[in-house]
Formats: sequence, C-alpha cells, structure tokens
Amino acid sequence: MKKNAILGVCAAMMLMLGGCSSDESGKEFHVRNCANTGCKKTFMTRGVSTTDADFSDISENEEYIEYKALGGGYLSLNHFNTIFNCAVSQLNVQAVIEDHVIKVLEKANEPEYLANCVCPFDLYCEVGPLTEGDYKIFIYKGSYDGADYTHFSITYKTGLNGIYTPQW
Repeated sequence: MKKNAILGVCAAMMLMLGGCSSDESGKEFHVRNCANTGCKKTFMTRGVSTTDADFSDISENEEYIEYKALGGGYLSLNHFNTIFNCAVSQLNVQAVIEDHVIKVLEKANEPEYLANCVCPFDLYCEVGPLTEGDYKIFIYKGSYDGADYTHFSITYKTGLNGIYTPQW
C-alpha cells in the first residue's frame, strides 16, 4: 500500500514538471536539460540607457540560435539574447514534433508585477530523440498560436552544427 502511494506521488510530480524533463527511459520525443542565464542585463523599453551595457551596439547583443547534433539523436538549441520582461523569475521550454516539424515554445511565468523593462536571457534545451533527415524548427514565444515565432530548417545528422539569426 505504501509503495503504491509513493508511486502515485512520483507520477504526479512528473506531470507537474511539464515541458523540460530529464526522463530518458522511453524513446518518445521530449525536452531535456533546460537551463537559462537569468536576466543578463536590464534595459528600458523606451530607450533609457542600460544598467550595465550600451545596447546601441546591436551586434554585441544580437539574438541568435546555435544548434548542434548530440549523441543519442538529440539536438541542442541555445537561444542567445532572447528578450523577456525583466520581472520574470522562471522560463519554461516545451516542444512537440509532427511530420519532421519541431515546435519549440519558450514561455515565461507570469511575473508578480509587470516591470517597465526587458532584458536578454540565454535559454538552452535539448530535444529528441531524432532520426537523420530534414526538419523544420519553429521557435514560438508565449504560445503556440501566437504570431510571435521564427523558423528555420536543418538536416539532422552527425556533425550538425550551425547558427540561425531569427527574423521575428
């Protein structure tokens, strides 16, 4: 009886973890190893100077996505300088796949308050497992049905390594 209760609690906890799971026991497509830098620098949305950097040099702060094939059929996605409200305390990554189209959702928790600033975050995750072949990758911010997304194509195979600059 005690064993069933423990298993039930473990199953409930796994469901609450949601989009970023480290469970690799099955071969179903999933997200694993999520991480983010937190707010790297704060800058105001109305052109006020930054707290610790000058954002007039966009090349230093350019948004881009590095992607790389990993062992076991996984693809790492490292999204540099993705912008969220500076009051955000947690970011979540979810992903689904259908017919070689990978949809990745980057979503922030609801902040306790809406601050009048935004800041860049670096957001990392791995998706898979994948088989060799051509894929389209859509990166969404906020929700899958929103207009805020970018996309690019890859050919997944050993040695894949590239950079994509989003066009929002």
